[in-house]
Amino acid sequence: QHVLSVVTDTSHTAGLTMHATILAHMFSLVETNKVSEPLFPAGSVQYPSNQAYVQEYIANLLKQAFPHLQDAQIKLTVQG
Repeated sequence: QHVLSVVTDTSHTAGLTMHATILAHMFSLVETNKVSEPLFPAGSVQYPSNQAYVQEYIANLLKQAFPHLQDAQIKLTVQG
């Protein structure tokens, strides 16, 4: 959450490449099932995979940071 907030803040441009690389690596680990433990809280809604949880989590963060975007735009950004 904190890395994403820094990446989307226009006043923090100095480390953008490094932060984007970190995020890409973290997403890659989840997408390739290298993270075997569930990332979502035990008492919460169960997700079919960590990837589904991370995509929903990121989509919600983007909705909060960019309320002017439509759901379809956020979905395209998160899922590719």
